[in-house]
Amino acid sequence: MIKNNNENAVLRNILSLLKVKGVRQKDLAEHLGISQNAITQWKMHKTKSYMNYLDQISDYLNVTKDELLLANNKAFFESYLSVDEQQIVHDYRLLNDTSKTAVMNLIHTLADN
Repeated sequence: MIKNNNENAVLRNILSLLKVKGVRQKDLAEHLGISQNAITQWKMHKTKSYMNYLDQISDYLNVTKDELLLANNKAFFESYLSVDEQQIVHDYRLLNDTSKTAVMNLIHTLADN
């Protein structure tokens, strides 16, 4: 059985993979046959029922179950980014908060066009 502190890492991995892969929580919930509220409950640490779905989650996200179980695996998540995306993330992290806000506003403006 996985220790509780590792369960939190598993949840972080799941949520991070959803973001990195551009998968909506709603889509994962539908795939698992659960409500979107169930995923909200995971995020609020009210339930750890995600542990019951690791096989289905890993299949849906196209990763191994072991990869979901790894704690603090930054390189694993970055491996899903293209070289350009990695450069953007790197450059973004160098910006101050005001510049980050300006960049995000520009991205949202461009995405709306």
